[in-house]
Amino acid sequence: MILQQVNTASFARPTQATETAPPEAPAEPREKFSPTRAAAGAVLTFMNRRIPTTVPEVTKEKADELKGKLQPGDVIMTCDCAYPGWARMEFWTVRSNYIHAAYYAGDGKILEAVGKGVIETELDGFFEGRMKVAIVRPDYKTPEDVAAATAYCRSQLGKPYDSVFNSDDDKEFYCSELVFKALKSMPNPIETPSRELLGRQAVAPDAFLSIPGIQTVHDDKSNYWTNKVGHWPIAAATVGLGAAGAAMGGWPGAAVGAGVGLVGSILGWNKLQTGYFLPSVEDFRGGKQ
Repeated sequence: MILQQVNTASFARPTQATETAPPEAPAEPREKFSPTRAAAGAVLTFMNRRIPTTVPEVTKEKADELKGKLQPGDVIMTCDCAYPGWARMEFWTVRSNYIHAAYYAGDGKILEAVGKGVIETELDGFFEGRMKVAIVRPDYKTPEDVAAATAYCRSQLGKPYDSVFNSDDDKEFYCSELVFKALKSMPNPIETPSRELLGRQAVAPDAFLSIPGIQTVHDDKSNYWTNKVGHWPIAAATVGLGAAGAAMGGWPGAAVGAGVGLVGSILGWNKLQTGYFLPSVEDFRGGKQ
């Protein structure tokens, strides 16, 4: 909706000669258009679309087991296998087999950087979906270390998501950036291994598994290639209808058949699994990556 701006100058009370007009407030600086940020936003929107998978849902029993293992200061890594776009990006850029990292603050609270920024999430409902999970416990030297890491994460609440993965400042955060900077902020800082990405250092979600002295509390052994196997019905429908189309109409028929098989199987199977034809991450967890 476009709002018309009304020129209020013609309705203002005339200023008396003895009055001094109040100074105009400085104009808010406009954020310059960034082609890189715009492209990143388009890519993120595409990756947030769900592709059905045969990887099973996390059961209530497993979710309760995972919650029972957690202690304040633990780092949680997840891979929602129904969002292969994220898995593809993480694997081919930083070789990560998990696609999200979050910090457990205790008292049933998760601190994480997601699509709509740095937020606090309830632990209840966190372990839901067709996901694989890892939990690690850094080698904290004192209780003050945990308190400092928690305080750091809380101090970033409300900041926007870093869609260009720039960890050079604290203006925006991507998921693993929030956690690794929290661990660096402690009286006894812990360094997380990083990789170079587009000339910058980036921390992968599963880099926390490689911290020296880390205790692995739980690990589903998420693997990019085996996770892809879970999408075999989509591939089968695409190939099958493509072959049928080729038999009836050559290459044009193959293209139409493959397209119908791909789109139809995604929409139909999504509807069966979730009730949505093409749900995004936001439909489930308010913007989580």
